[in-house]
Amino acid sequence: MDSQIKGNVILGSYQHVEKLSGIKTRIDIDIMPGNMGGFWPRCGITADYCAQYLSLSRPDLKKGKNTLSFVLNELLENAVKYTVNQGFNLAVMLVEYEDQILFEVSNFINEELYGAFKEYIEKFIMTNNTNEKYLDLLKTEEIDSKTSMIGLLTLIDCFNPKIGFEFERTQESGIFRVRVQVILKSTEI
Repeated sequence: MDSQIKGNVILGSYQHVEKLSGIKTRIDIDIMPGNMGGFWPRCGITADYCAQYLSLSRPDLKKGKNTLSFVLNELLENAVKYTVNQGFNLAVMLVEYEDQILFEVSNFINEELYGAFKEYIEKFIMTNNTNEKYLDLLKTEEIDSKTSMIGLLTLIDCFNPKIGFEFERTQESGIFRVRVQVILKSTEI
């Protein structure tokens, strides 16, 4: 386990938003903890709101509103499903650039989930054959919706985005902040 990590662990195409230029629109939503199970039905509403907001600013995104909502909903549902409910907020960020949309959702996970998630990312997400892994997972007799993370594979299979992850050890013992980021080209939405 990486319990002794110094600094942040980055996997994939994670980019710090502050280092990117050309931001046209940025939406930040901070969600207080409370009952995360009770938040589950609100994931779709939050995703639909953000998609509608972005599509109103750009006529070319109106036809891709469902795609925007789908991507954000998948990221939000995973964050809600895997977060530790110890007073940590979920954060949602959407950034519109001239030619791409960046989605980022962050939540907090314990050390056990950190190890499992990092291993899953390295095994399934950071490979050149995600389509094959996706099909293999669909062929299995039992897909455990709590651990399969098939939503991430679906995003990759359907939209071929840039996807990145950042893990940051917090000052709270055994707790990591995980940021999951998906970037789609505007022309592919």
